Amino acid sequence: MWAWVMSLWGAVLGMALAPGEPAHITIVGATSCLSYIKAVLPDFERDHPGVTVAVAGGGSVAGLMEAGRGRADLGLSDIPPEPQWTGGISMTSYPLGRLPILFVVNRADGVQHVTEAQLRGLLGGTIRRWNQLGGRSWPVIVVSRPLASGARYVVEHRILQGRPMSSHALIELSNGALLRAVAETPGAIGYVEGPQVIPQIIRLRVNGQTFSTQHPLRWPYFATPRLYARTPVPNLVGSLAHYLTTRPQRVQFGIYPEESSS
Repeated sequence: MWAWVMSLWGAVLGMALAPGEPAHITIVGATSCLSYIKAVLPDFERDHPGVTVAVAGGGSVAGLMEAGRGRADLGLSDIPPEPQWTGGISMTSYPLGRLPILFVVNRADGVQHVTEAQLRGLLGGTIRRWNQLGGRSWPVIVVSRPLASGARYVVEHRILQGRPMSSHALIELSNGALLRAVAETPGAIGYVEGPQVIPQIIRLRVNGQTFSTQHPLRWPYFATPRLYARTPVPNLVGSLAHYLTTRPQRVQFGIYPEESSS
């Protein structure tokens, strides 16, 4: 009886792990999607006996570098791969969807809506006091993500049109830390990925548009997180990437598939 059970278990493992397949898969990269990935990984591991998946942050650039150098099986990034990060290695990408980027200010700043040009001036450092936009008389304090952040890459290319972020910006390493800094700092403005909300902040309306979870694809400011793997992609790594890019739970974490109703 036990011999039959062990034989069956060996067959199951054989189906899960083809010759040469990794039994331990690593994902490194953008912190914005890690909560979603960690939430759905247990089901994947349960359906693939003998397989474990480790997840680490570090930012989009780190994800591309680690995947390109073969030190991670999958890199998670909001930034398109460039040769200086991937080493020129051919990469296969798996899109997760759209992740809205929202602009937040301290509730006491006195401003709730801006034009895109005004937003550019605030984040770029040319608008330096809130009373220039009808708000309080105190200075604008920009709170930003680090250079390795995909959100910062999108903001600098989409809003700042290739210009740098304010040279006086405070740097926070995560969405949560940035939200706390904006909430606790009168005069602060920042940006976060996903529809996160806390009472002490206001999400800015830009060019008359407000982000809505009912119609998320109408919001024009978003990152497009993707998983990247070295080509050719091992079967099990490809299966994991496909699994992560098709789970319906993405929406619960603010990642909206392109086919979502807009």
